[in-house]
Amino acid sequence: MNELDDNVLQENSISIPQTITTKLFQQKHSIQKQMYKIKTPSNCQKLLLRPNGNIIIVSVIKGDFTILQDCKLFINCKNYISIPRDFPEDDQTTYKGGLDGNHFLPYGYGTFENQSGIFKGNFKDGFAFGSCVFELKQKNYRQECVYQWGQKHGQCTEINEQFKSIGLYENNLKHGIFVIKDLNTQNRSEQERKEFYRNGIMRNIGETKNNQYRLQQQTTRYLLYHKDYSITNFSFKGFNYGEWLNQLGLDYYLQLVDDYYKVTHNKLVCLINTVECQDIFTSLITSKDYKASILPKLLEVNVLLSEIKKLIFVMNVDRGHFLLLVYQNSFLYILNSIRNKQDDIILDRVAKIFPQFQNQSQNNKKLSIPIPQQNNGFDCGIHTIFNTLLQYKYIDKDVNQIDYTTNNKIMEQLRKHVKNVLLDDYAHIIPQFSNNKSNHRY
Repeated sequence: MNELDDNVLQENSISIPQTITTKLFQQKHSIQKQMYKIKTPSNCQKLLLRPNGNIIIVSVIKGDFTILQDCKLFINCKNYISIPRDFPEDDQTTYKGGLDGNHFLPYGYGTFENQSGIFKGNFKDGFAFGSCVFELKQKNYRQECVYQWGQKHGQCTEINEQFKSIGLYENNLKHGIFVIKDLNTQNRSEQERKEFYRNGIMRNIGETKNNQYRLQQQTTRYLLYHKDYSITNFSFKGFNYGEWLNQLGLDYYLQLVDDYYKVTHNKLVCLINTVECQDIFTSLITSKDYKASILPKLLEVNVLLSEIKKLIFVMNVDRGHFLLLVYQNSFLYILNSIRNKQDDIILDRVAKIFPQFQNQSQNNKKLSIPIPQQNNGFDCGIHTIFNTLLQYKYIDKDVNQIDYTTNNKIMEQLRKHVKNVLLDDYAHIIPQFSNNKSNHRY
């Protein structure tokens, strides 16, 4: 039992069970979670339990629900994305400070603390940014560094009982000249110089030209992994409202969706993601020099077409716009949230990989579905996710019989949902759909 509050547990508290058993992908797993007994303070405005097990006490809410102030977050999941790199994580790590009310990530000034250490600094989009201080409680160690995306990237000063070190970090690795002072020597002016390169490996002084030590303006960090897919800080930004969703983020989430539905749909749906589409159709499908490549996977799919209910192509057209094509019952459909004259070109070129469309009489089986159109320049990826989810949801329906009704609010909520799936240990991968024909969503 972990006592996270010095006060005695009273009636206005909650208890989280120690072992939760869940059924995931038809396999039983026992998820071990710490049992927390938390006394809610008298000024508690909200008490939240997140899908990943994190518990949040909100003491101050001003205005709308966008920013939550004076919060306490009890971290109850492994590898919580916002914990700064190199900060020792244990079973009693907490965060105090502001939170983003949409995704419940650290925002503004805040503090991570546990039995091993304490980390103080400013946070943006859930990650440490700017000058931050990290201290180890039992080792008399203090570090003051510039952070980006939760890792050291800039000037850094480290002090322990014996030494003081000053130098630069790039992507959380030592990079350049480090000046090291021995704090125990009588000659306080005496110092040692060590040289490092981007891989953090020490080099001989003068081995590298000084201009090679120019710090990159922005750091690069891999944040999430699933199978062969990964998301960096650059593609992670695409999940924010107003940003264009990167194709890495799109493929990452749709792979989770495909894995989820394989439990119930087995292999009845075949998903060809944006990378695979580029391998087949190139990244410039509408160009005059276009030529498709028949890959082994595509040959395999063609053989199995009679056993597949839907063959889905998620396409990044000319590296600038996402749309969906679906092959079903010898029909080829295109679903484009910005319909234009190129739709017919794309349909014709994708149809060439199917032998049946070599016959001109089959041209009436290439159809453009009238779906709701986006009214901005950044939501094509979210519309594509939405239309893909409906293909899985209504697997037995013809593509042109599905109700695709949506609006800006639904697209905004779906974008928020996708990001939260990644932050919440992949809990609730699929949005909640109702059975109402005109409202089959949240």
